[in-house]
Amino acid sequence: MLSLGFQFAVLLSQTSLIAADEGIITERPSFVDSSQTMGLGQLQIETGVQDEKDHGSVNTWTIPTLLRCGLAEDWEMRFENDVYQRSNAETSHYVDGWSNLVVGVKHHIGGDQDGGVASAWFAEVELPTGDTPFRGRGARPSARWVTEWDLPANYSFAVMPGLKYDSGDNGRFVSGSFGATLSKNFSEATQAFVELASQQIAKSADGGTQVSFDAGIQYRIGKNVQIDSAIFFGLNGRTPDTTATVGVSTRW
Repeated sequence: MLSLGFQFAVLLSQTSLIAADEGIITERPSFVDSSQTMGLGQLQIETGVQDEKDHGSVNTWTIPTLLRCGLAEDWEMRFENDVYQRSNAETSHYVDGWSNLVVGVKHHIGGDQDGGVASAWFAEVELPTGDTPFRGRGARPSARWVTEWDLPANYSFAVMPGLKYDSGDNGRFVSGSFGATLSKNFSEATQAFVELASQQIAKSADGGTQVSFDAGIQYRIGKNVQIDSAIFFGLNGRTPDTTATVGVSTRW
C-alpha cells in the first residue's frame, strides 16, 4: 500500500511538472474559452476588474473571477462569479452586491495533432447565491463547446457555440451564444486576439441578442503568471457600448 501511494505521488508530481512546462493558458480576457484543461492537482485563479458603459450614464463595475481545479488529465472543476459588483443598469441610482456563483466542469478532447485541432465541452450551472439585485431566478444550467485550430504563422482560430436554460421576467427560456476568435502569438510571452462574440442569442421578449467586437492582449510573466487587457465594442442597441477589462492570472 505504501509503495502504491509513493508511485501515485511521483506520478502526480511528474504530471504537474509537465503541465507547468507548457506555461499558463487562461480563459480570460476573451469571450471564447481555451480548449485546454488544468493539469492533475493544479489550481489556477483568473481575476480582474471590468467596467461596462452603456448609453452614456449606465455603468457597471464587476470583478470577474474564475477558479480552475485540475481533477484528472483532461478534466477540471470550475467556480466562477463576478464577486462584488456596483451598477445603475436597473435603477436611477447605484446598487452594490455579491454576484451569483457558477459551478461547472470542463473536459478536454484531444484532436488531430497533425492538424492542430483540439476541443473541449463545458457543463455549468449558475446558482441564485447573489444579493437580491443580481440574483436572478432559480438555477440556470448551460453547456458550450469550443474547438481550436492551429494555423500557419503562429495564428490560431477558435469557435464556441453554447446554450443556456435561462430565466427572465417572462419565465424560463432557452438562449444561445456564439463566439469566434482569431489569435496570434508574437512571442512565447505575448499573444493578441480579435473576436466577434454574441453573448446572448434570444427573442426580444427574453432580452434579445447581444453582439460585440473585441480585441485584447495577454502577456505571460514566467510560466505561471499572466497579465491581460481587452476592450469590447457593442454592435447593436441591446449590447453595452463598451466594456473594458484588465486582469491577472496565476497558477500553482
